[in-house]
Amino acid sequence: MGFRWIAWGLAVEGGVMTGLVVDGTGVEVLAGGERIGPRRLLGLGDAGLLTGLAARYEQAVQSGSDGGVFIELGRELYRGVGGAAGPV
Repeated sequence: MGFRWIAWGLAVEGGVMTGLVVDGTGVEVLAGGERIGPRRLLGLGDAGLLTGLAARYEQAVQSGSDGGVFIELGRELYRGVGGAAGPV
């Protein structure tokens, strides 16, 4: 895979991570610093999808996009690495 990791999420009280963590082999969901559900292995298509979504997420944050943009990004994420492909 062409990337090391991507973390989408929110650091809350004490720097505890809640969000999505992706590395070169898999993706997992963290809530309050704890893993939620099984780790899902990634394929080459997943890496491209996640890299593109991460770039769009960064752009949306930097430009102050409204909530609808983030909802659509979440839906695309779920369809791409969740949904029928397996749990995220």
